[in-house]
Amino acid sequence: MTKPDVVKVTGTVIAHHGASVTVEFEGMTTRVKPPDKQKWVVGDMVRVENGIPKENLQRRNELARVGATGKRQVLAVNLDLLLIVTACQPGFNPVVLDSFVIAAHHAGIRPVIVLNKIDLDHDDKYRSAALDYRNLGLPLFCVCAITGEGMDDFYDALADNVSALVGQSGVGKTSLLNHMFKGIQRKVGVLSEKSGLGKHTTTSSLMVTTATGARILDSPGIRQFTPTGLTPSDVAECFPGFMEFLEAGCHYRDCLHMTEPGCSILAAVEDGRIEARLFESYKTHLGLAKKENKPNWKKK
Repeated sequence: MTKPDVVKVTGTVIAHHGASVTVEFEGMTTRVKPPDKQKWVVGDMVRVENGIPKENLQRRNELARVGATGKRQVLAVNLDLLLIVTACQPGFNPVVLDSFVIAAHHAGIRPVIVLNKIDLDHDDKYRSAALDYRNLGLPLFCVCAITGEGMDDFYDALADNVSALVGQSGVGKTSLLNHMFKGIQRKVGVLSEKSGLGKHTTTSSLMVTTATGARILDSPGIRQFTPTGLTPSDVAECFPGFMEFLEAGCHYRDCLHMTEPGCSILAAVEDGRIEARLFESYKTHLGLAKKENKPNWKKK
């Protein structure tokens, strides 16, 4: 008596529902519970044998944070682009943008800056400020999810890529998603009159696909994602605008670009190739990383 053939199928996790996930197999979807002790997240490539979930395959990268319990929490995997959304009003904060760029570089994901609500930028103040990131070699898109301005070029850049939206509340991430996927219509939060910031409105992790093959992940965990868990060395290696100067090499392998002799970053700051604003932001992030990684010596 011969054994029945084993049918192996590989799919992609496109939604997370807590204890179960939705997996897409060649255009069809099914909801399954991952095997014990396995945590599948949106973006995972997974294997199913004869209808039974078996394992998730090796990940190209992971977007993670340190959760409230102090443990590392993976939010999404196998991303090509991290869409860092900011807005003319409210929330344009270069220091926050720098945080997300560091996190993207550290995770091996390409950061993309998206300036939303450009209809409110009557004197081009915010567009001019955002151009600093294009000058650093980062893709920049100035768009308006309400009027559609700039959205076509934005769509083209996302084709055949897997992306995730990140950014502070109120910058219009849900409105951008609704513009791209009109059949989804995520609930849009109302801005607080007191703070000018929005309330979190997305309640489940979901990956959706456009006709061009672009896949976009919308997730409450990523919306509330704060880059953390980075060491001072991570910040020194991944800070925006530093890459080209690091290729010239620093005298010390683990240079933190503060007082070390022979530092290529300090030389670039001194002669103006790295702007003072950027270096001040670097020192802020370096200080935060040092504080976060400081040993907690408790008396017994």
